[in-house]
Amino acid sequence: MPPIGPKSPEVPRTPENQQENPELAASAEAPERAAEPEKQPTVAERQPAAAAAPTAPVRPQKDPELMRVERTLEDGLGDIYVSMPKAARQRFKQKGEAVAVTLRNMIAGAKVSAKKVLALIREWLKMIPGVNRYFLEQEAKIKTDRILELAAKRKDGAGQ
Repeated sequence: MPPIGPKSPEVPRTPENQQENPELAASAEAPERAAEPEKQPTVAERQPAAAAAPTAPVRPQKDPELMRVERTLEDGLGDIYVSMPKAARQRFKQKGEAVAVTLRNMIAGAKVSAKKVLALIREWLKMIPGVNRYFLEQEAKIKTDRILELAAKRKDGAGQ
């Protein structure tokens, strides 16, 4: 008489039996899985691949002439820039970038007006909190001269 109840009859597990009856195949694998200790995923395995290796955002390459103008404008202002409050620093940077683009466009054009260059730089430097008026005028003149030199070099290089 076969046993009655939840216990099922023991059937020898052979490859032939497992192919014929998929339930037996699943039950045959279950004891093997239970015997193996569960492997915990490592930190790298738990995180998605994109998060494991962050990449820097791709920025378009700036115009070399624009970079020269920006370097000319920022020359000698590093200490002042660092000492500025964060909000003022952000506005100063944005205005400086806009001035640099305007100056670069002026240099690329046919004529560069020293008055316009001086006015742009002076307005930008006035954004520095508590700036000394004489320092502002001196810096504006120095930077204007350097921008005019860049324009002259570009004109001489383009005319050859």
